Amino acid sequence: MSDGRKPGTKRGRRHPARGRALALLAGGRSDTEAAEALGVSRSTVWKWRTDPAFAVELEKVREKRIQDATARLDALVADAVEVLAIVLRDAEAPTMLRLRAAAEVLDRAGLLAGEAAQRRMRREFDANATLLLDVAKRELDPEAYGRLVEATVHVYAQAETDAATRADESGRL
Repeated sequence: MSDGRKPGTKRGRRHPARGRALALLAGGRSDTEAAEALGVSRSTVWKWRTDPAFAVELEKVREKRIQDATARLDALVADAVEVLAIVLRDAEAPTMLRLRAAAEVLDRAGLLAGEAAQRRMRREFDANATLLLDVAKRELDPEAYGRLVEATVHVYAQAETDAATRADESGRL
């Protein structure tokens, strides 16, 4: 500026809303949304955002938010693994639920073969099969439900055999 002031300052002082603008913009708000929340014009927020010093501050705030979120997620990993372990070891839990827990543990450990899309499709199939079995358990007589469970286990076994065959064949190519 020609009057010697730094960008984002008013008569040599920082605008009081500038710090709050950092938090709003780092949180994903647009210039317009931040301006409305702060009671300033959109052009003021744009000027702050395009100021190199503000951009550095904004990047630091964003990085800190990501670090904080990552730390919170990391803290939950042990709890998530424990939940899977509880389900996996619970003899009273439905077989399909225990199979899904086992598959999740193996998948997360990188021990299951296949592409990400195949894993996603498998999870969707598992979820649908679980829903079907839950409904069937309520609606069918015990004998019919037992036959359905046997057929489902057979389908899973066949799918695993087919997947292993495909993996062997792709390994030979």
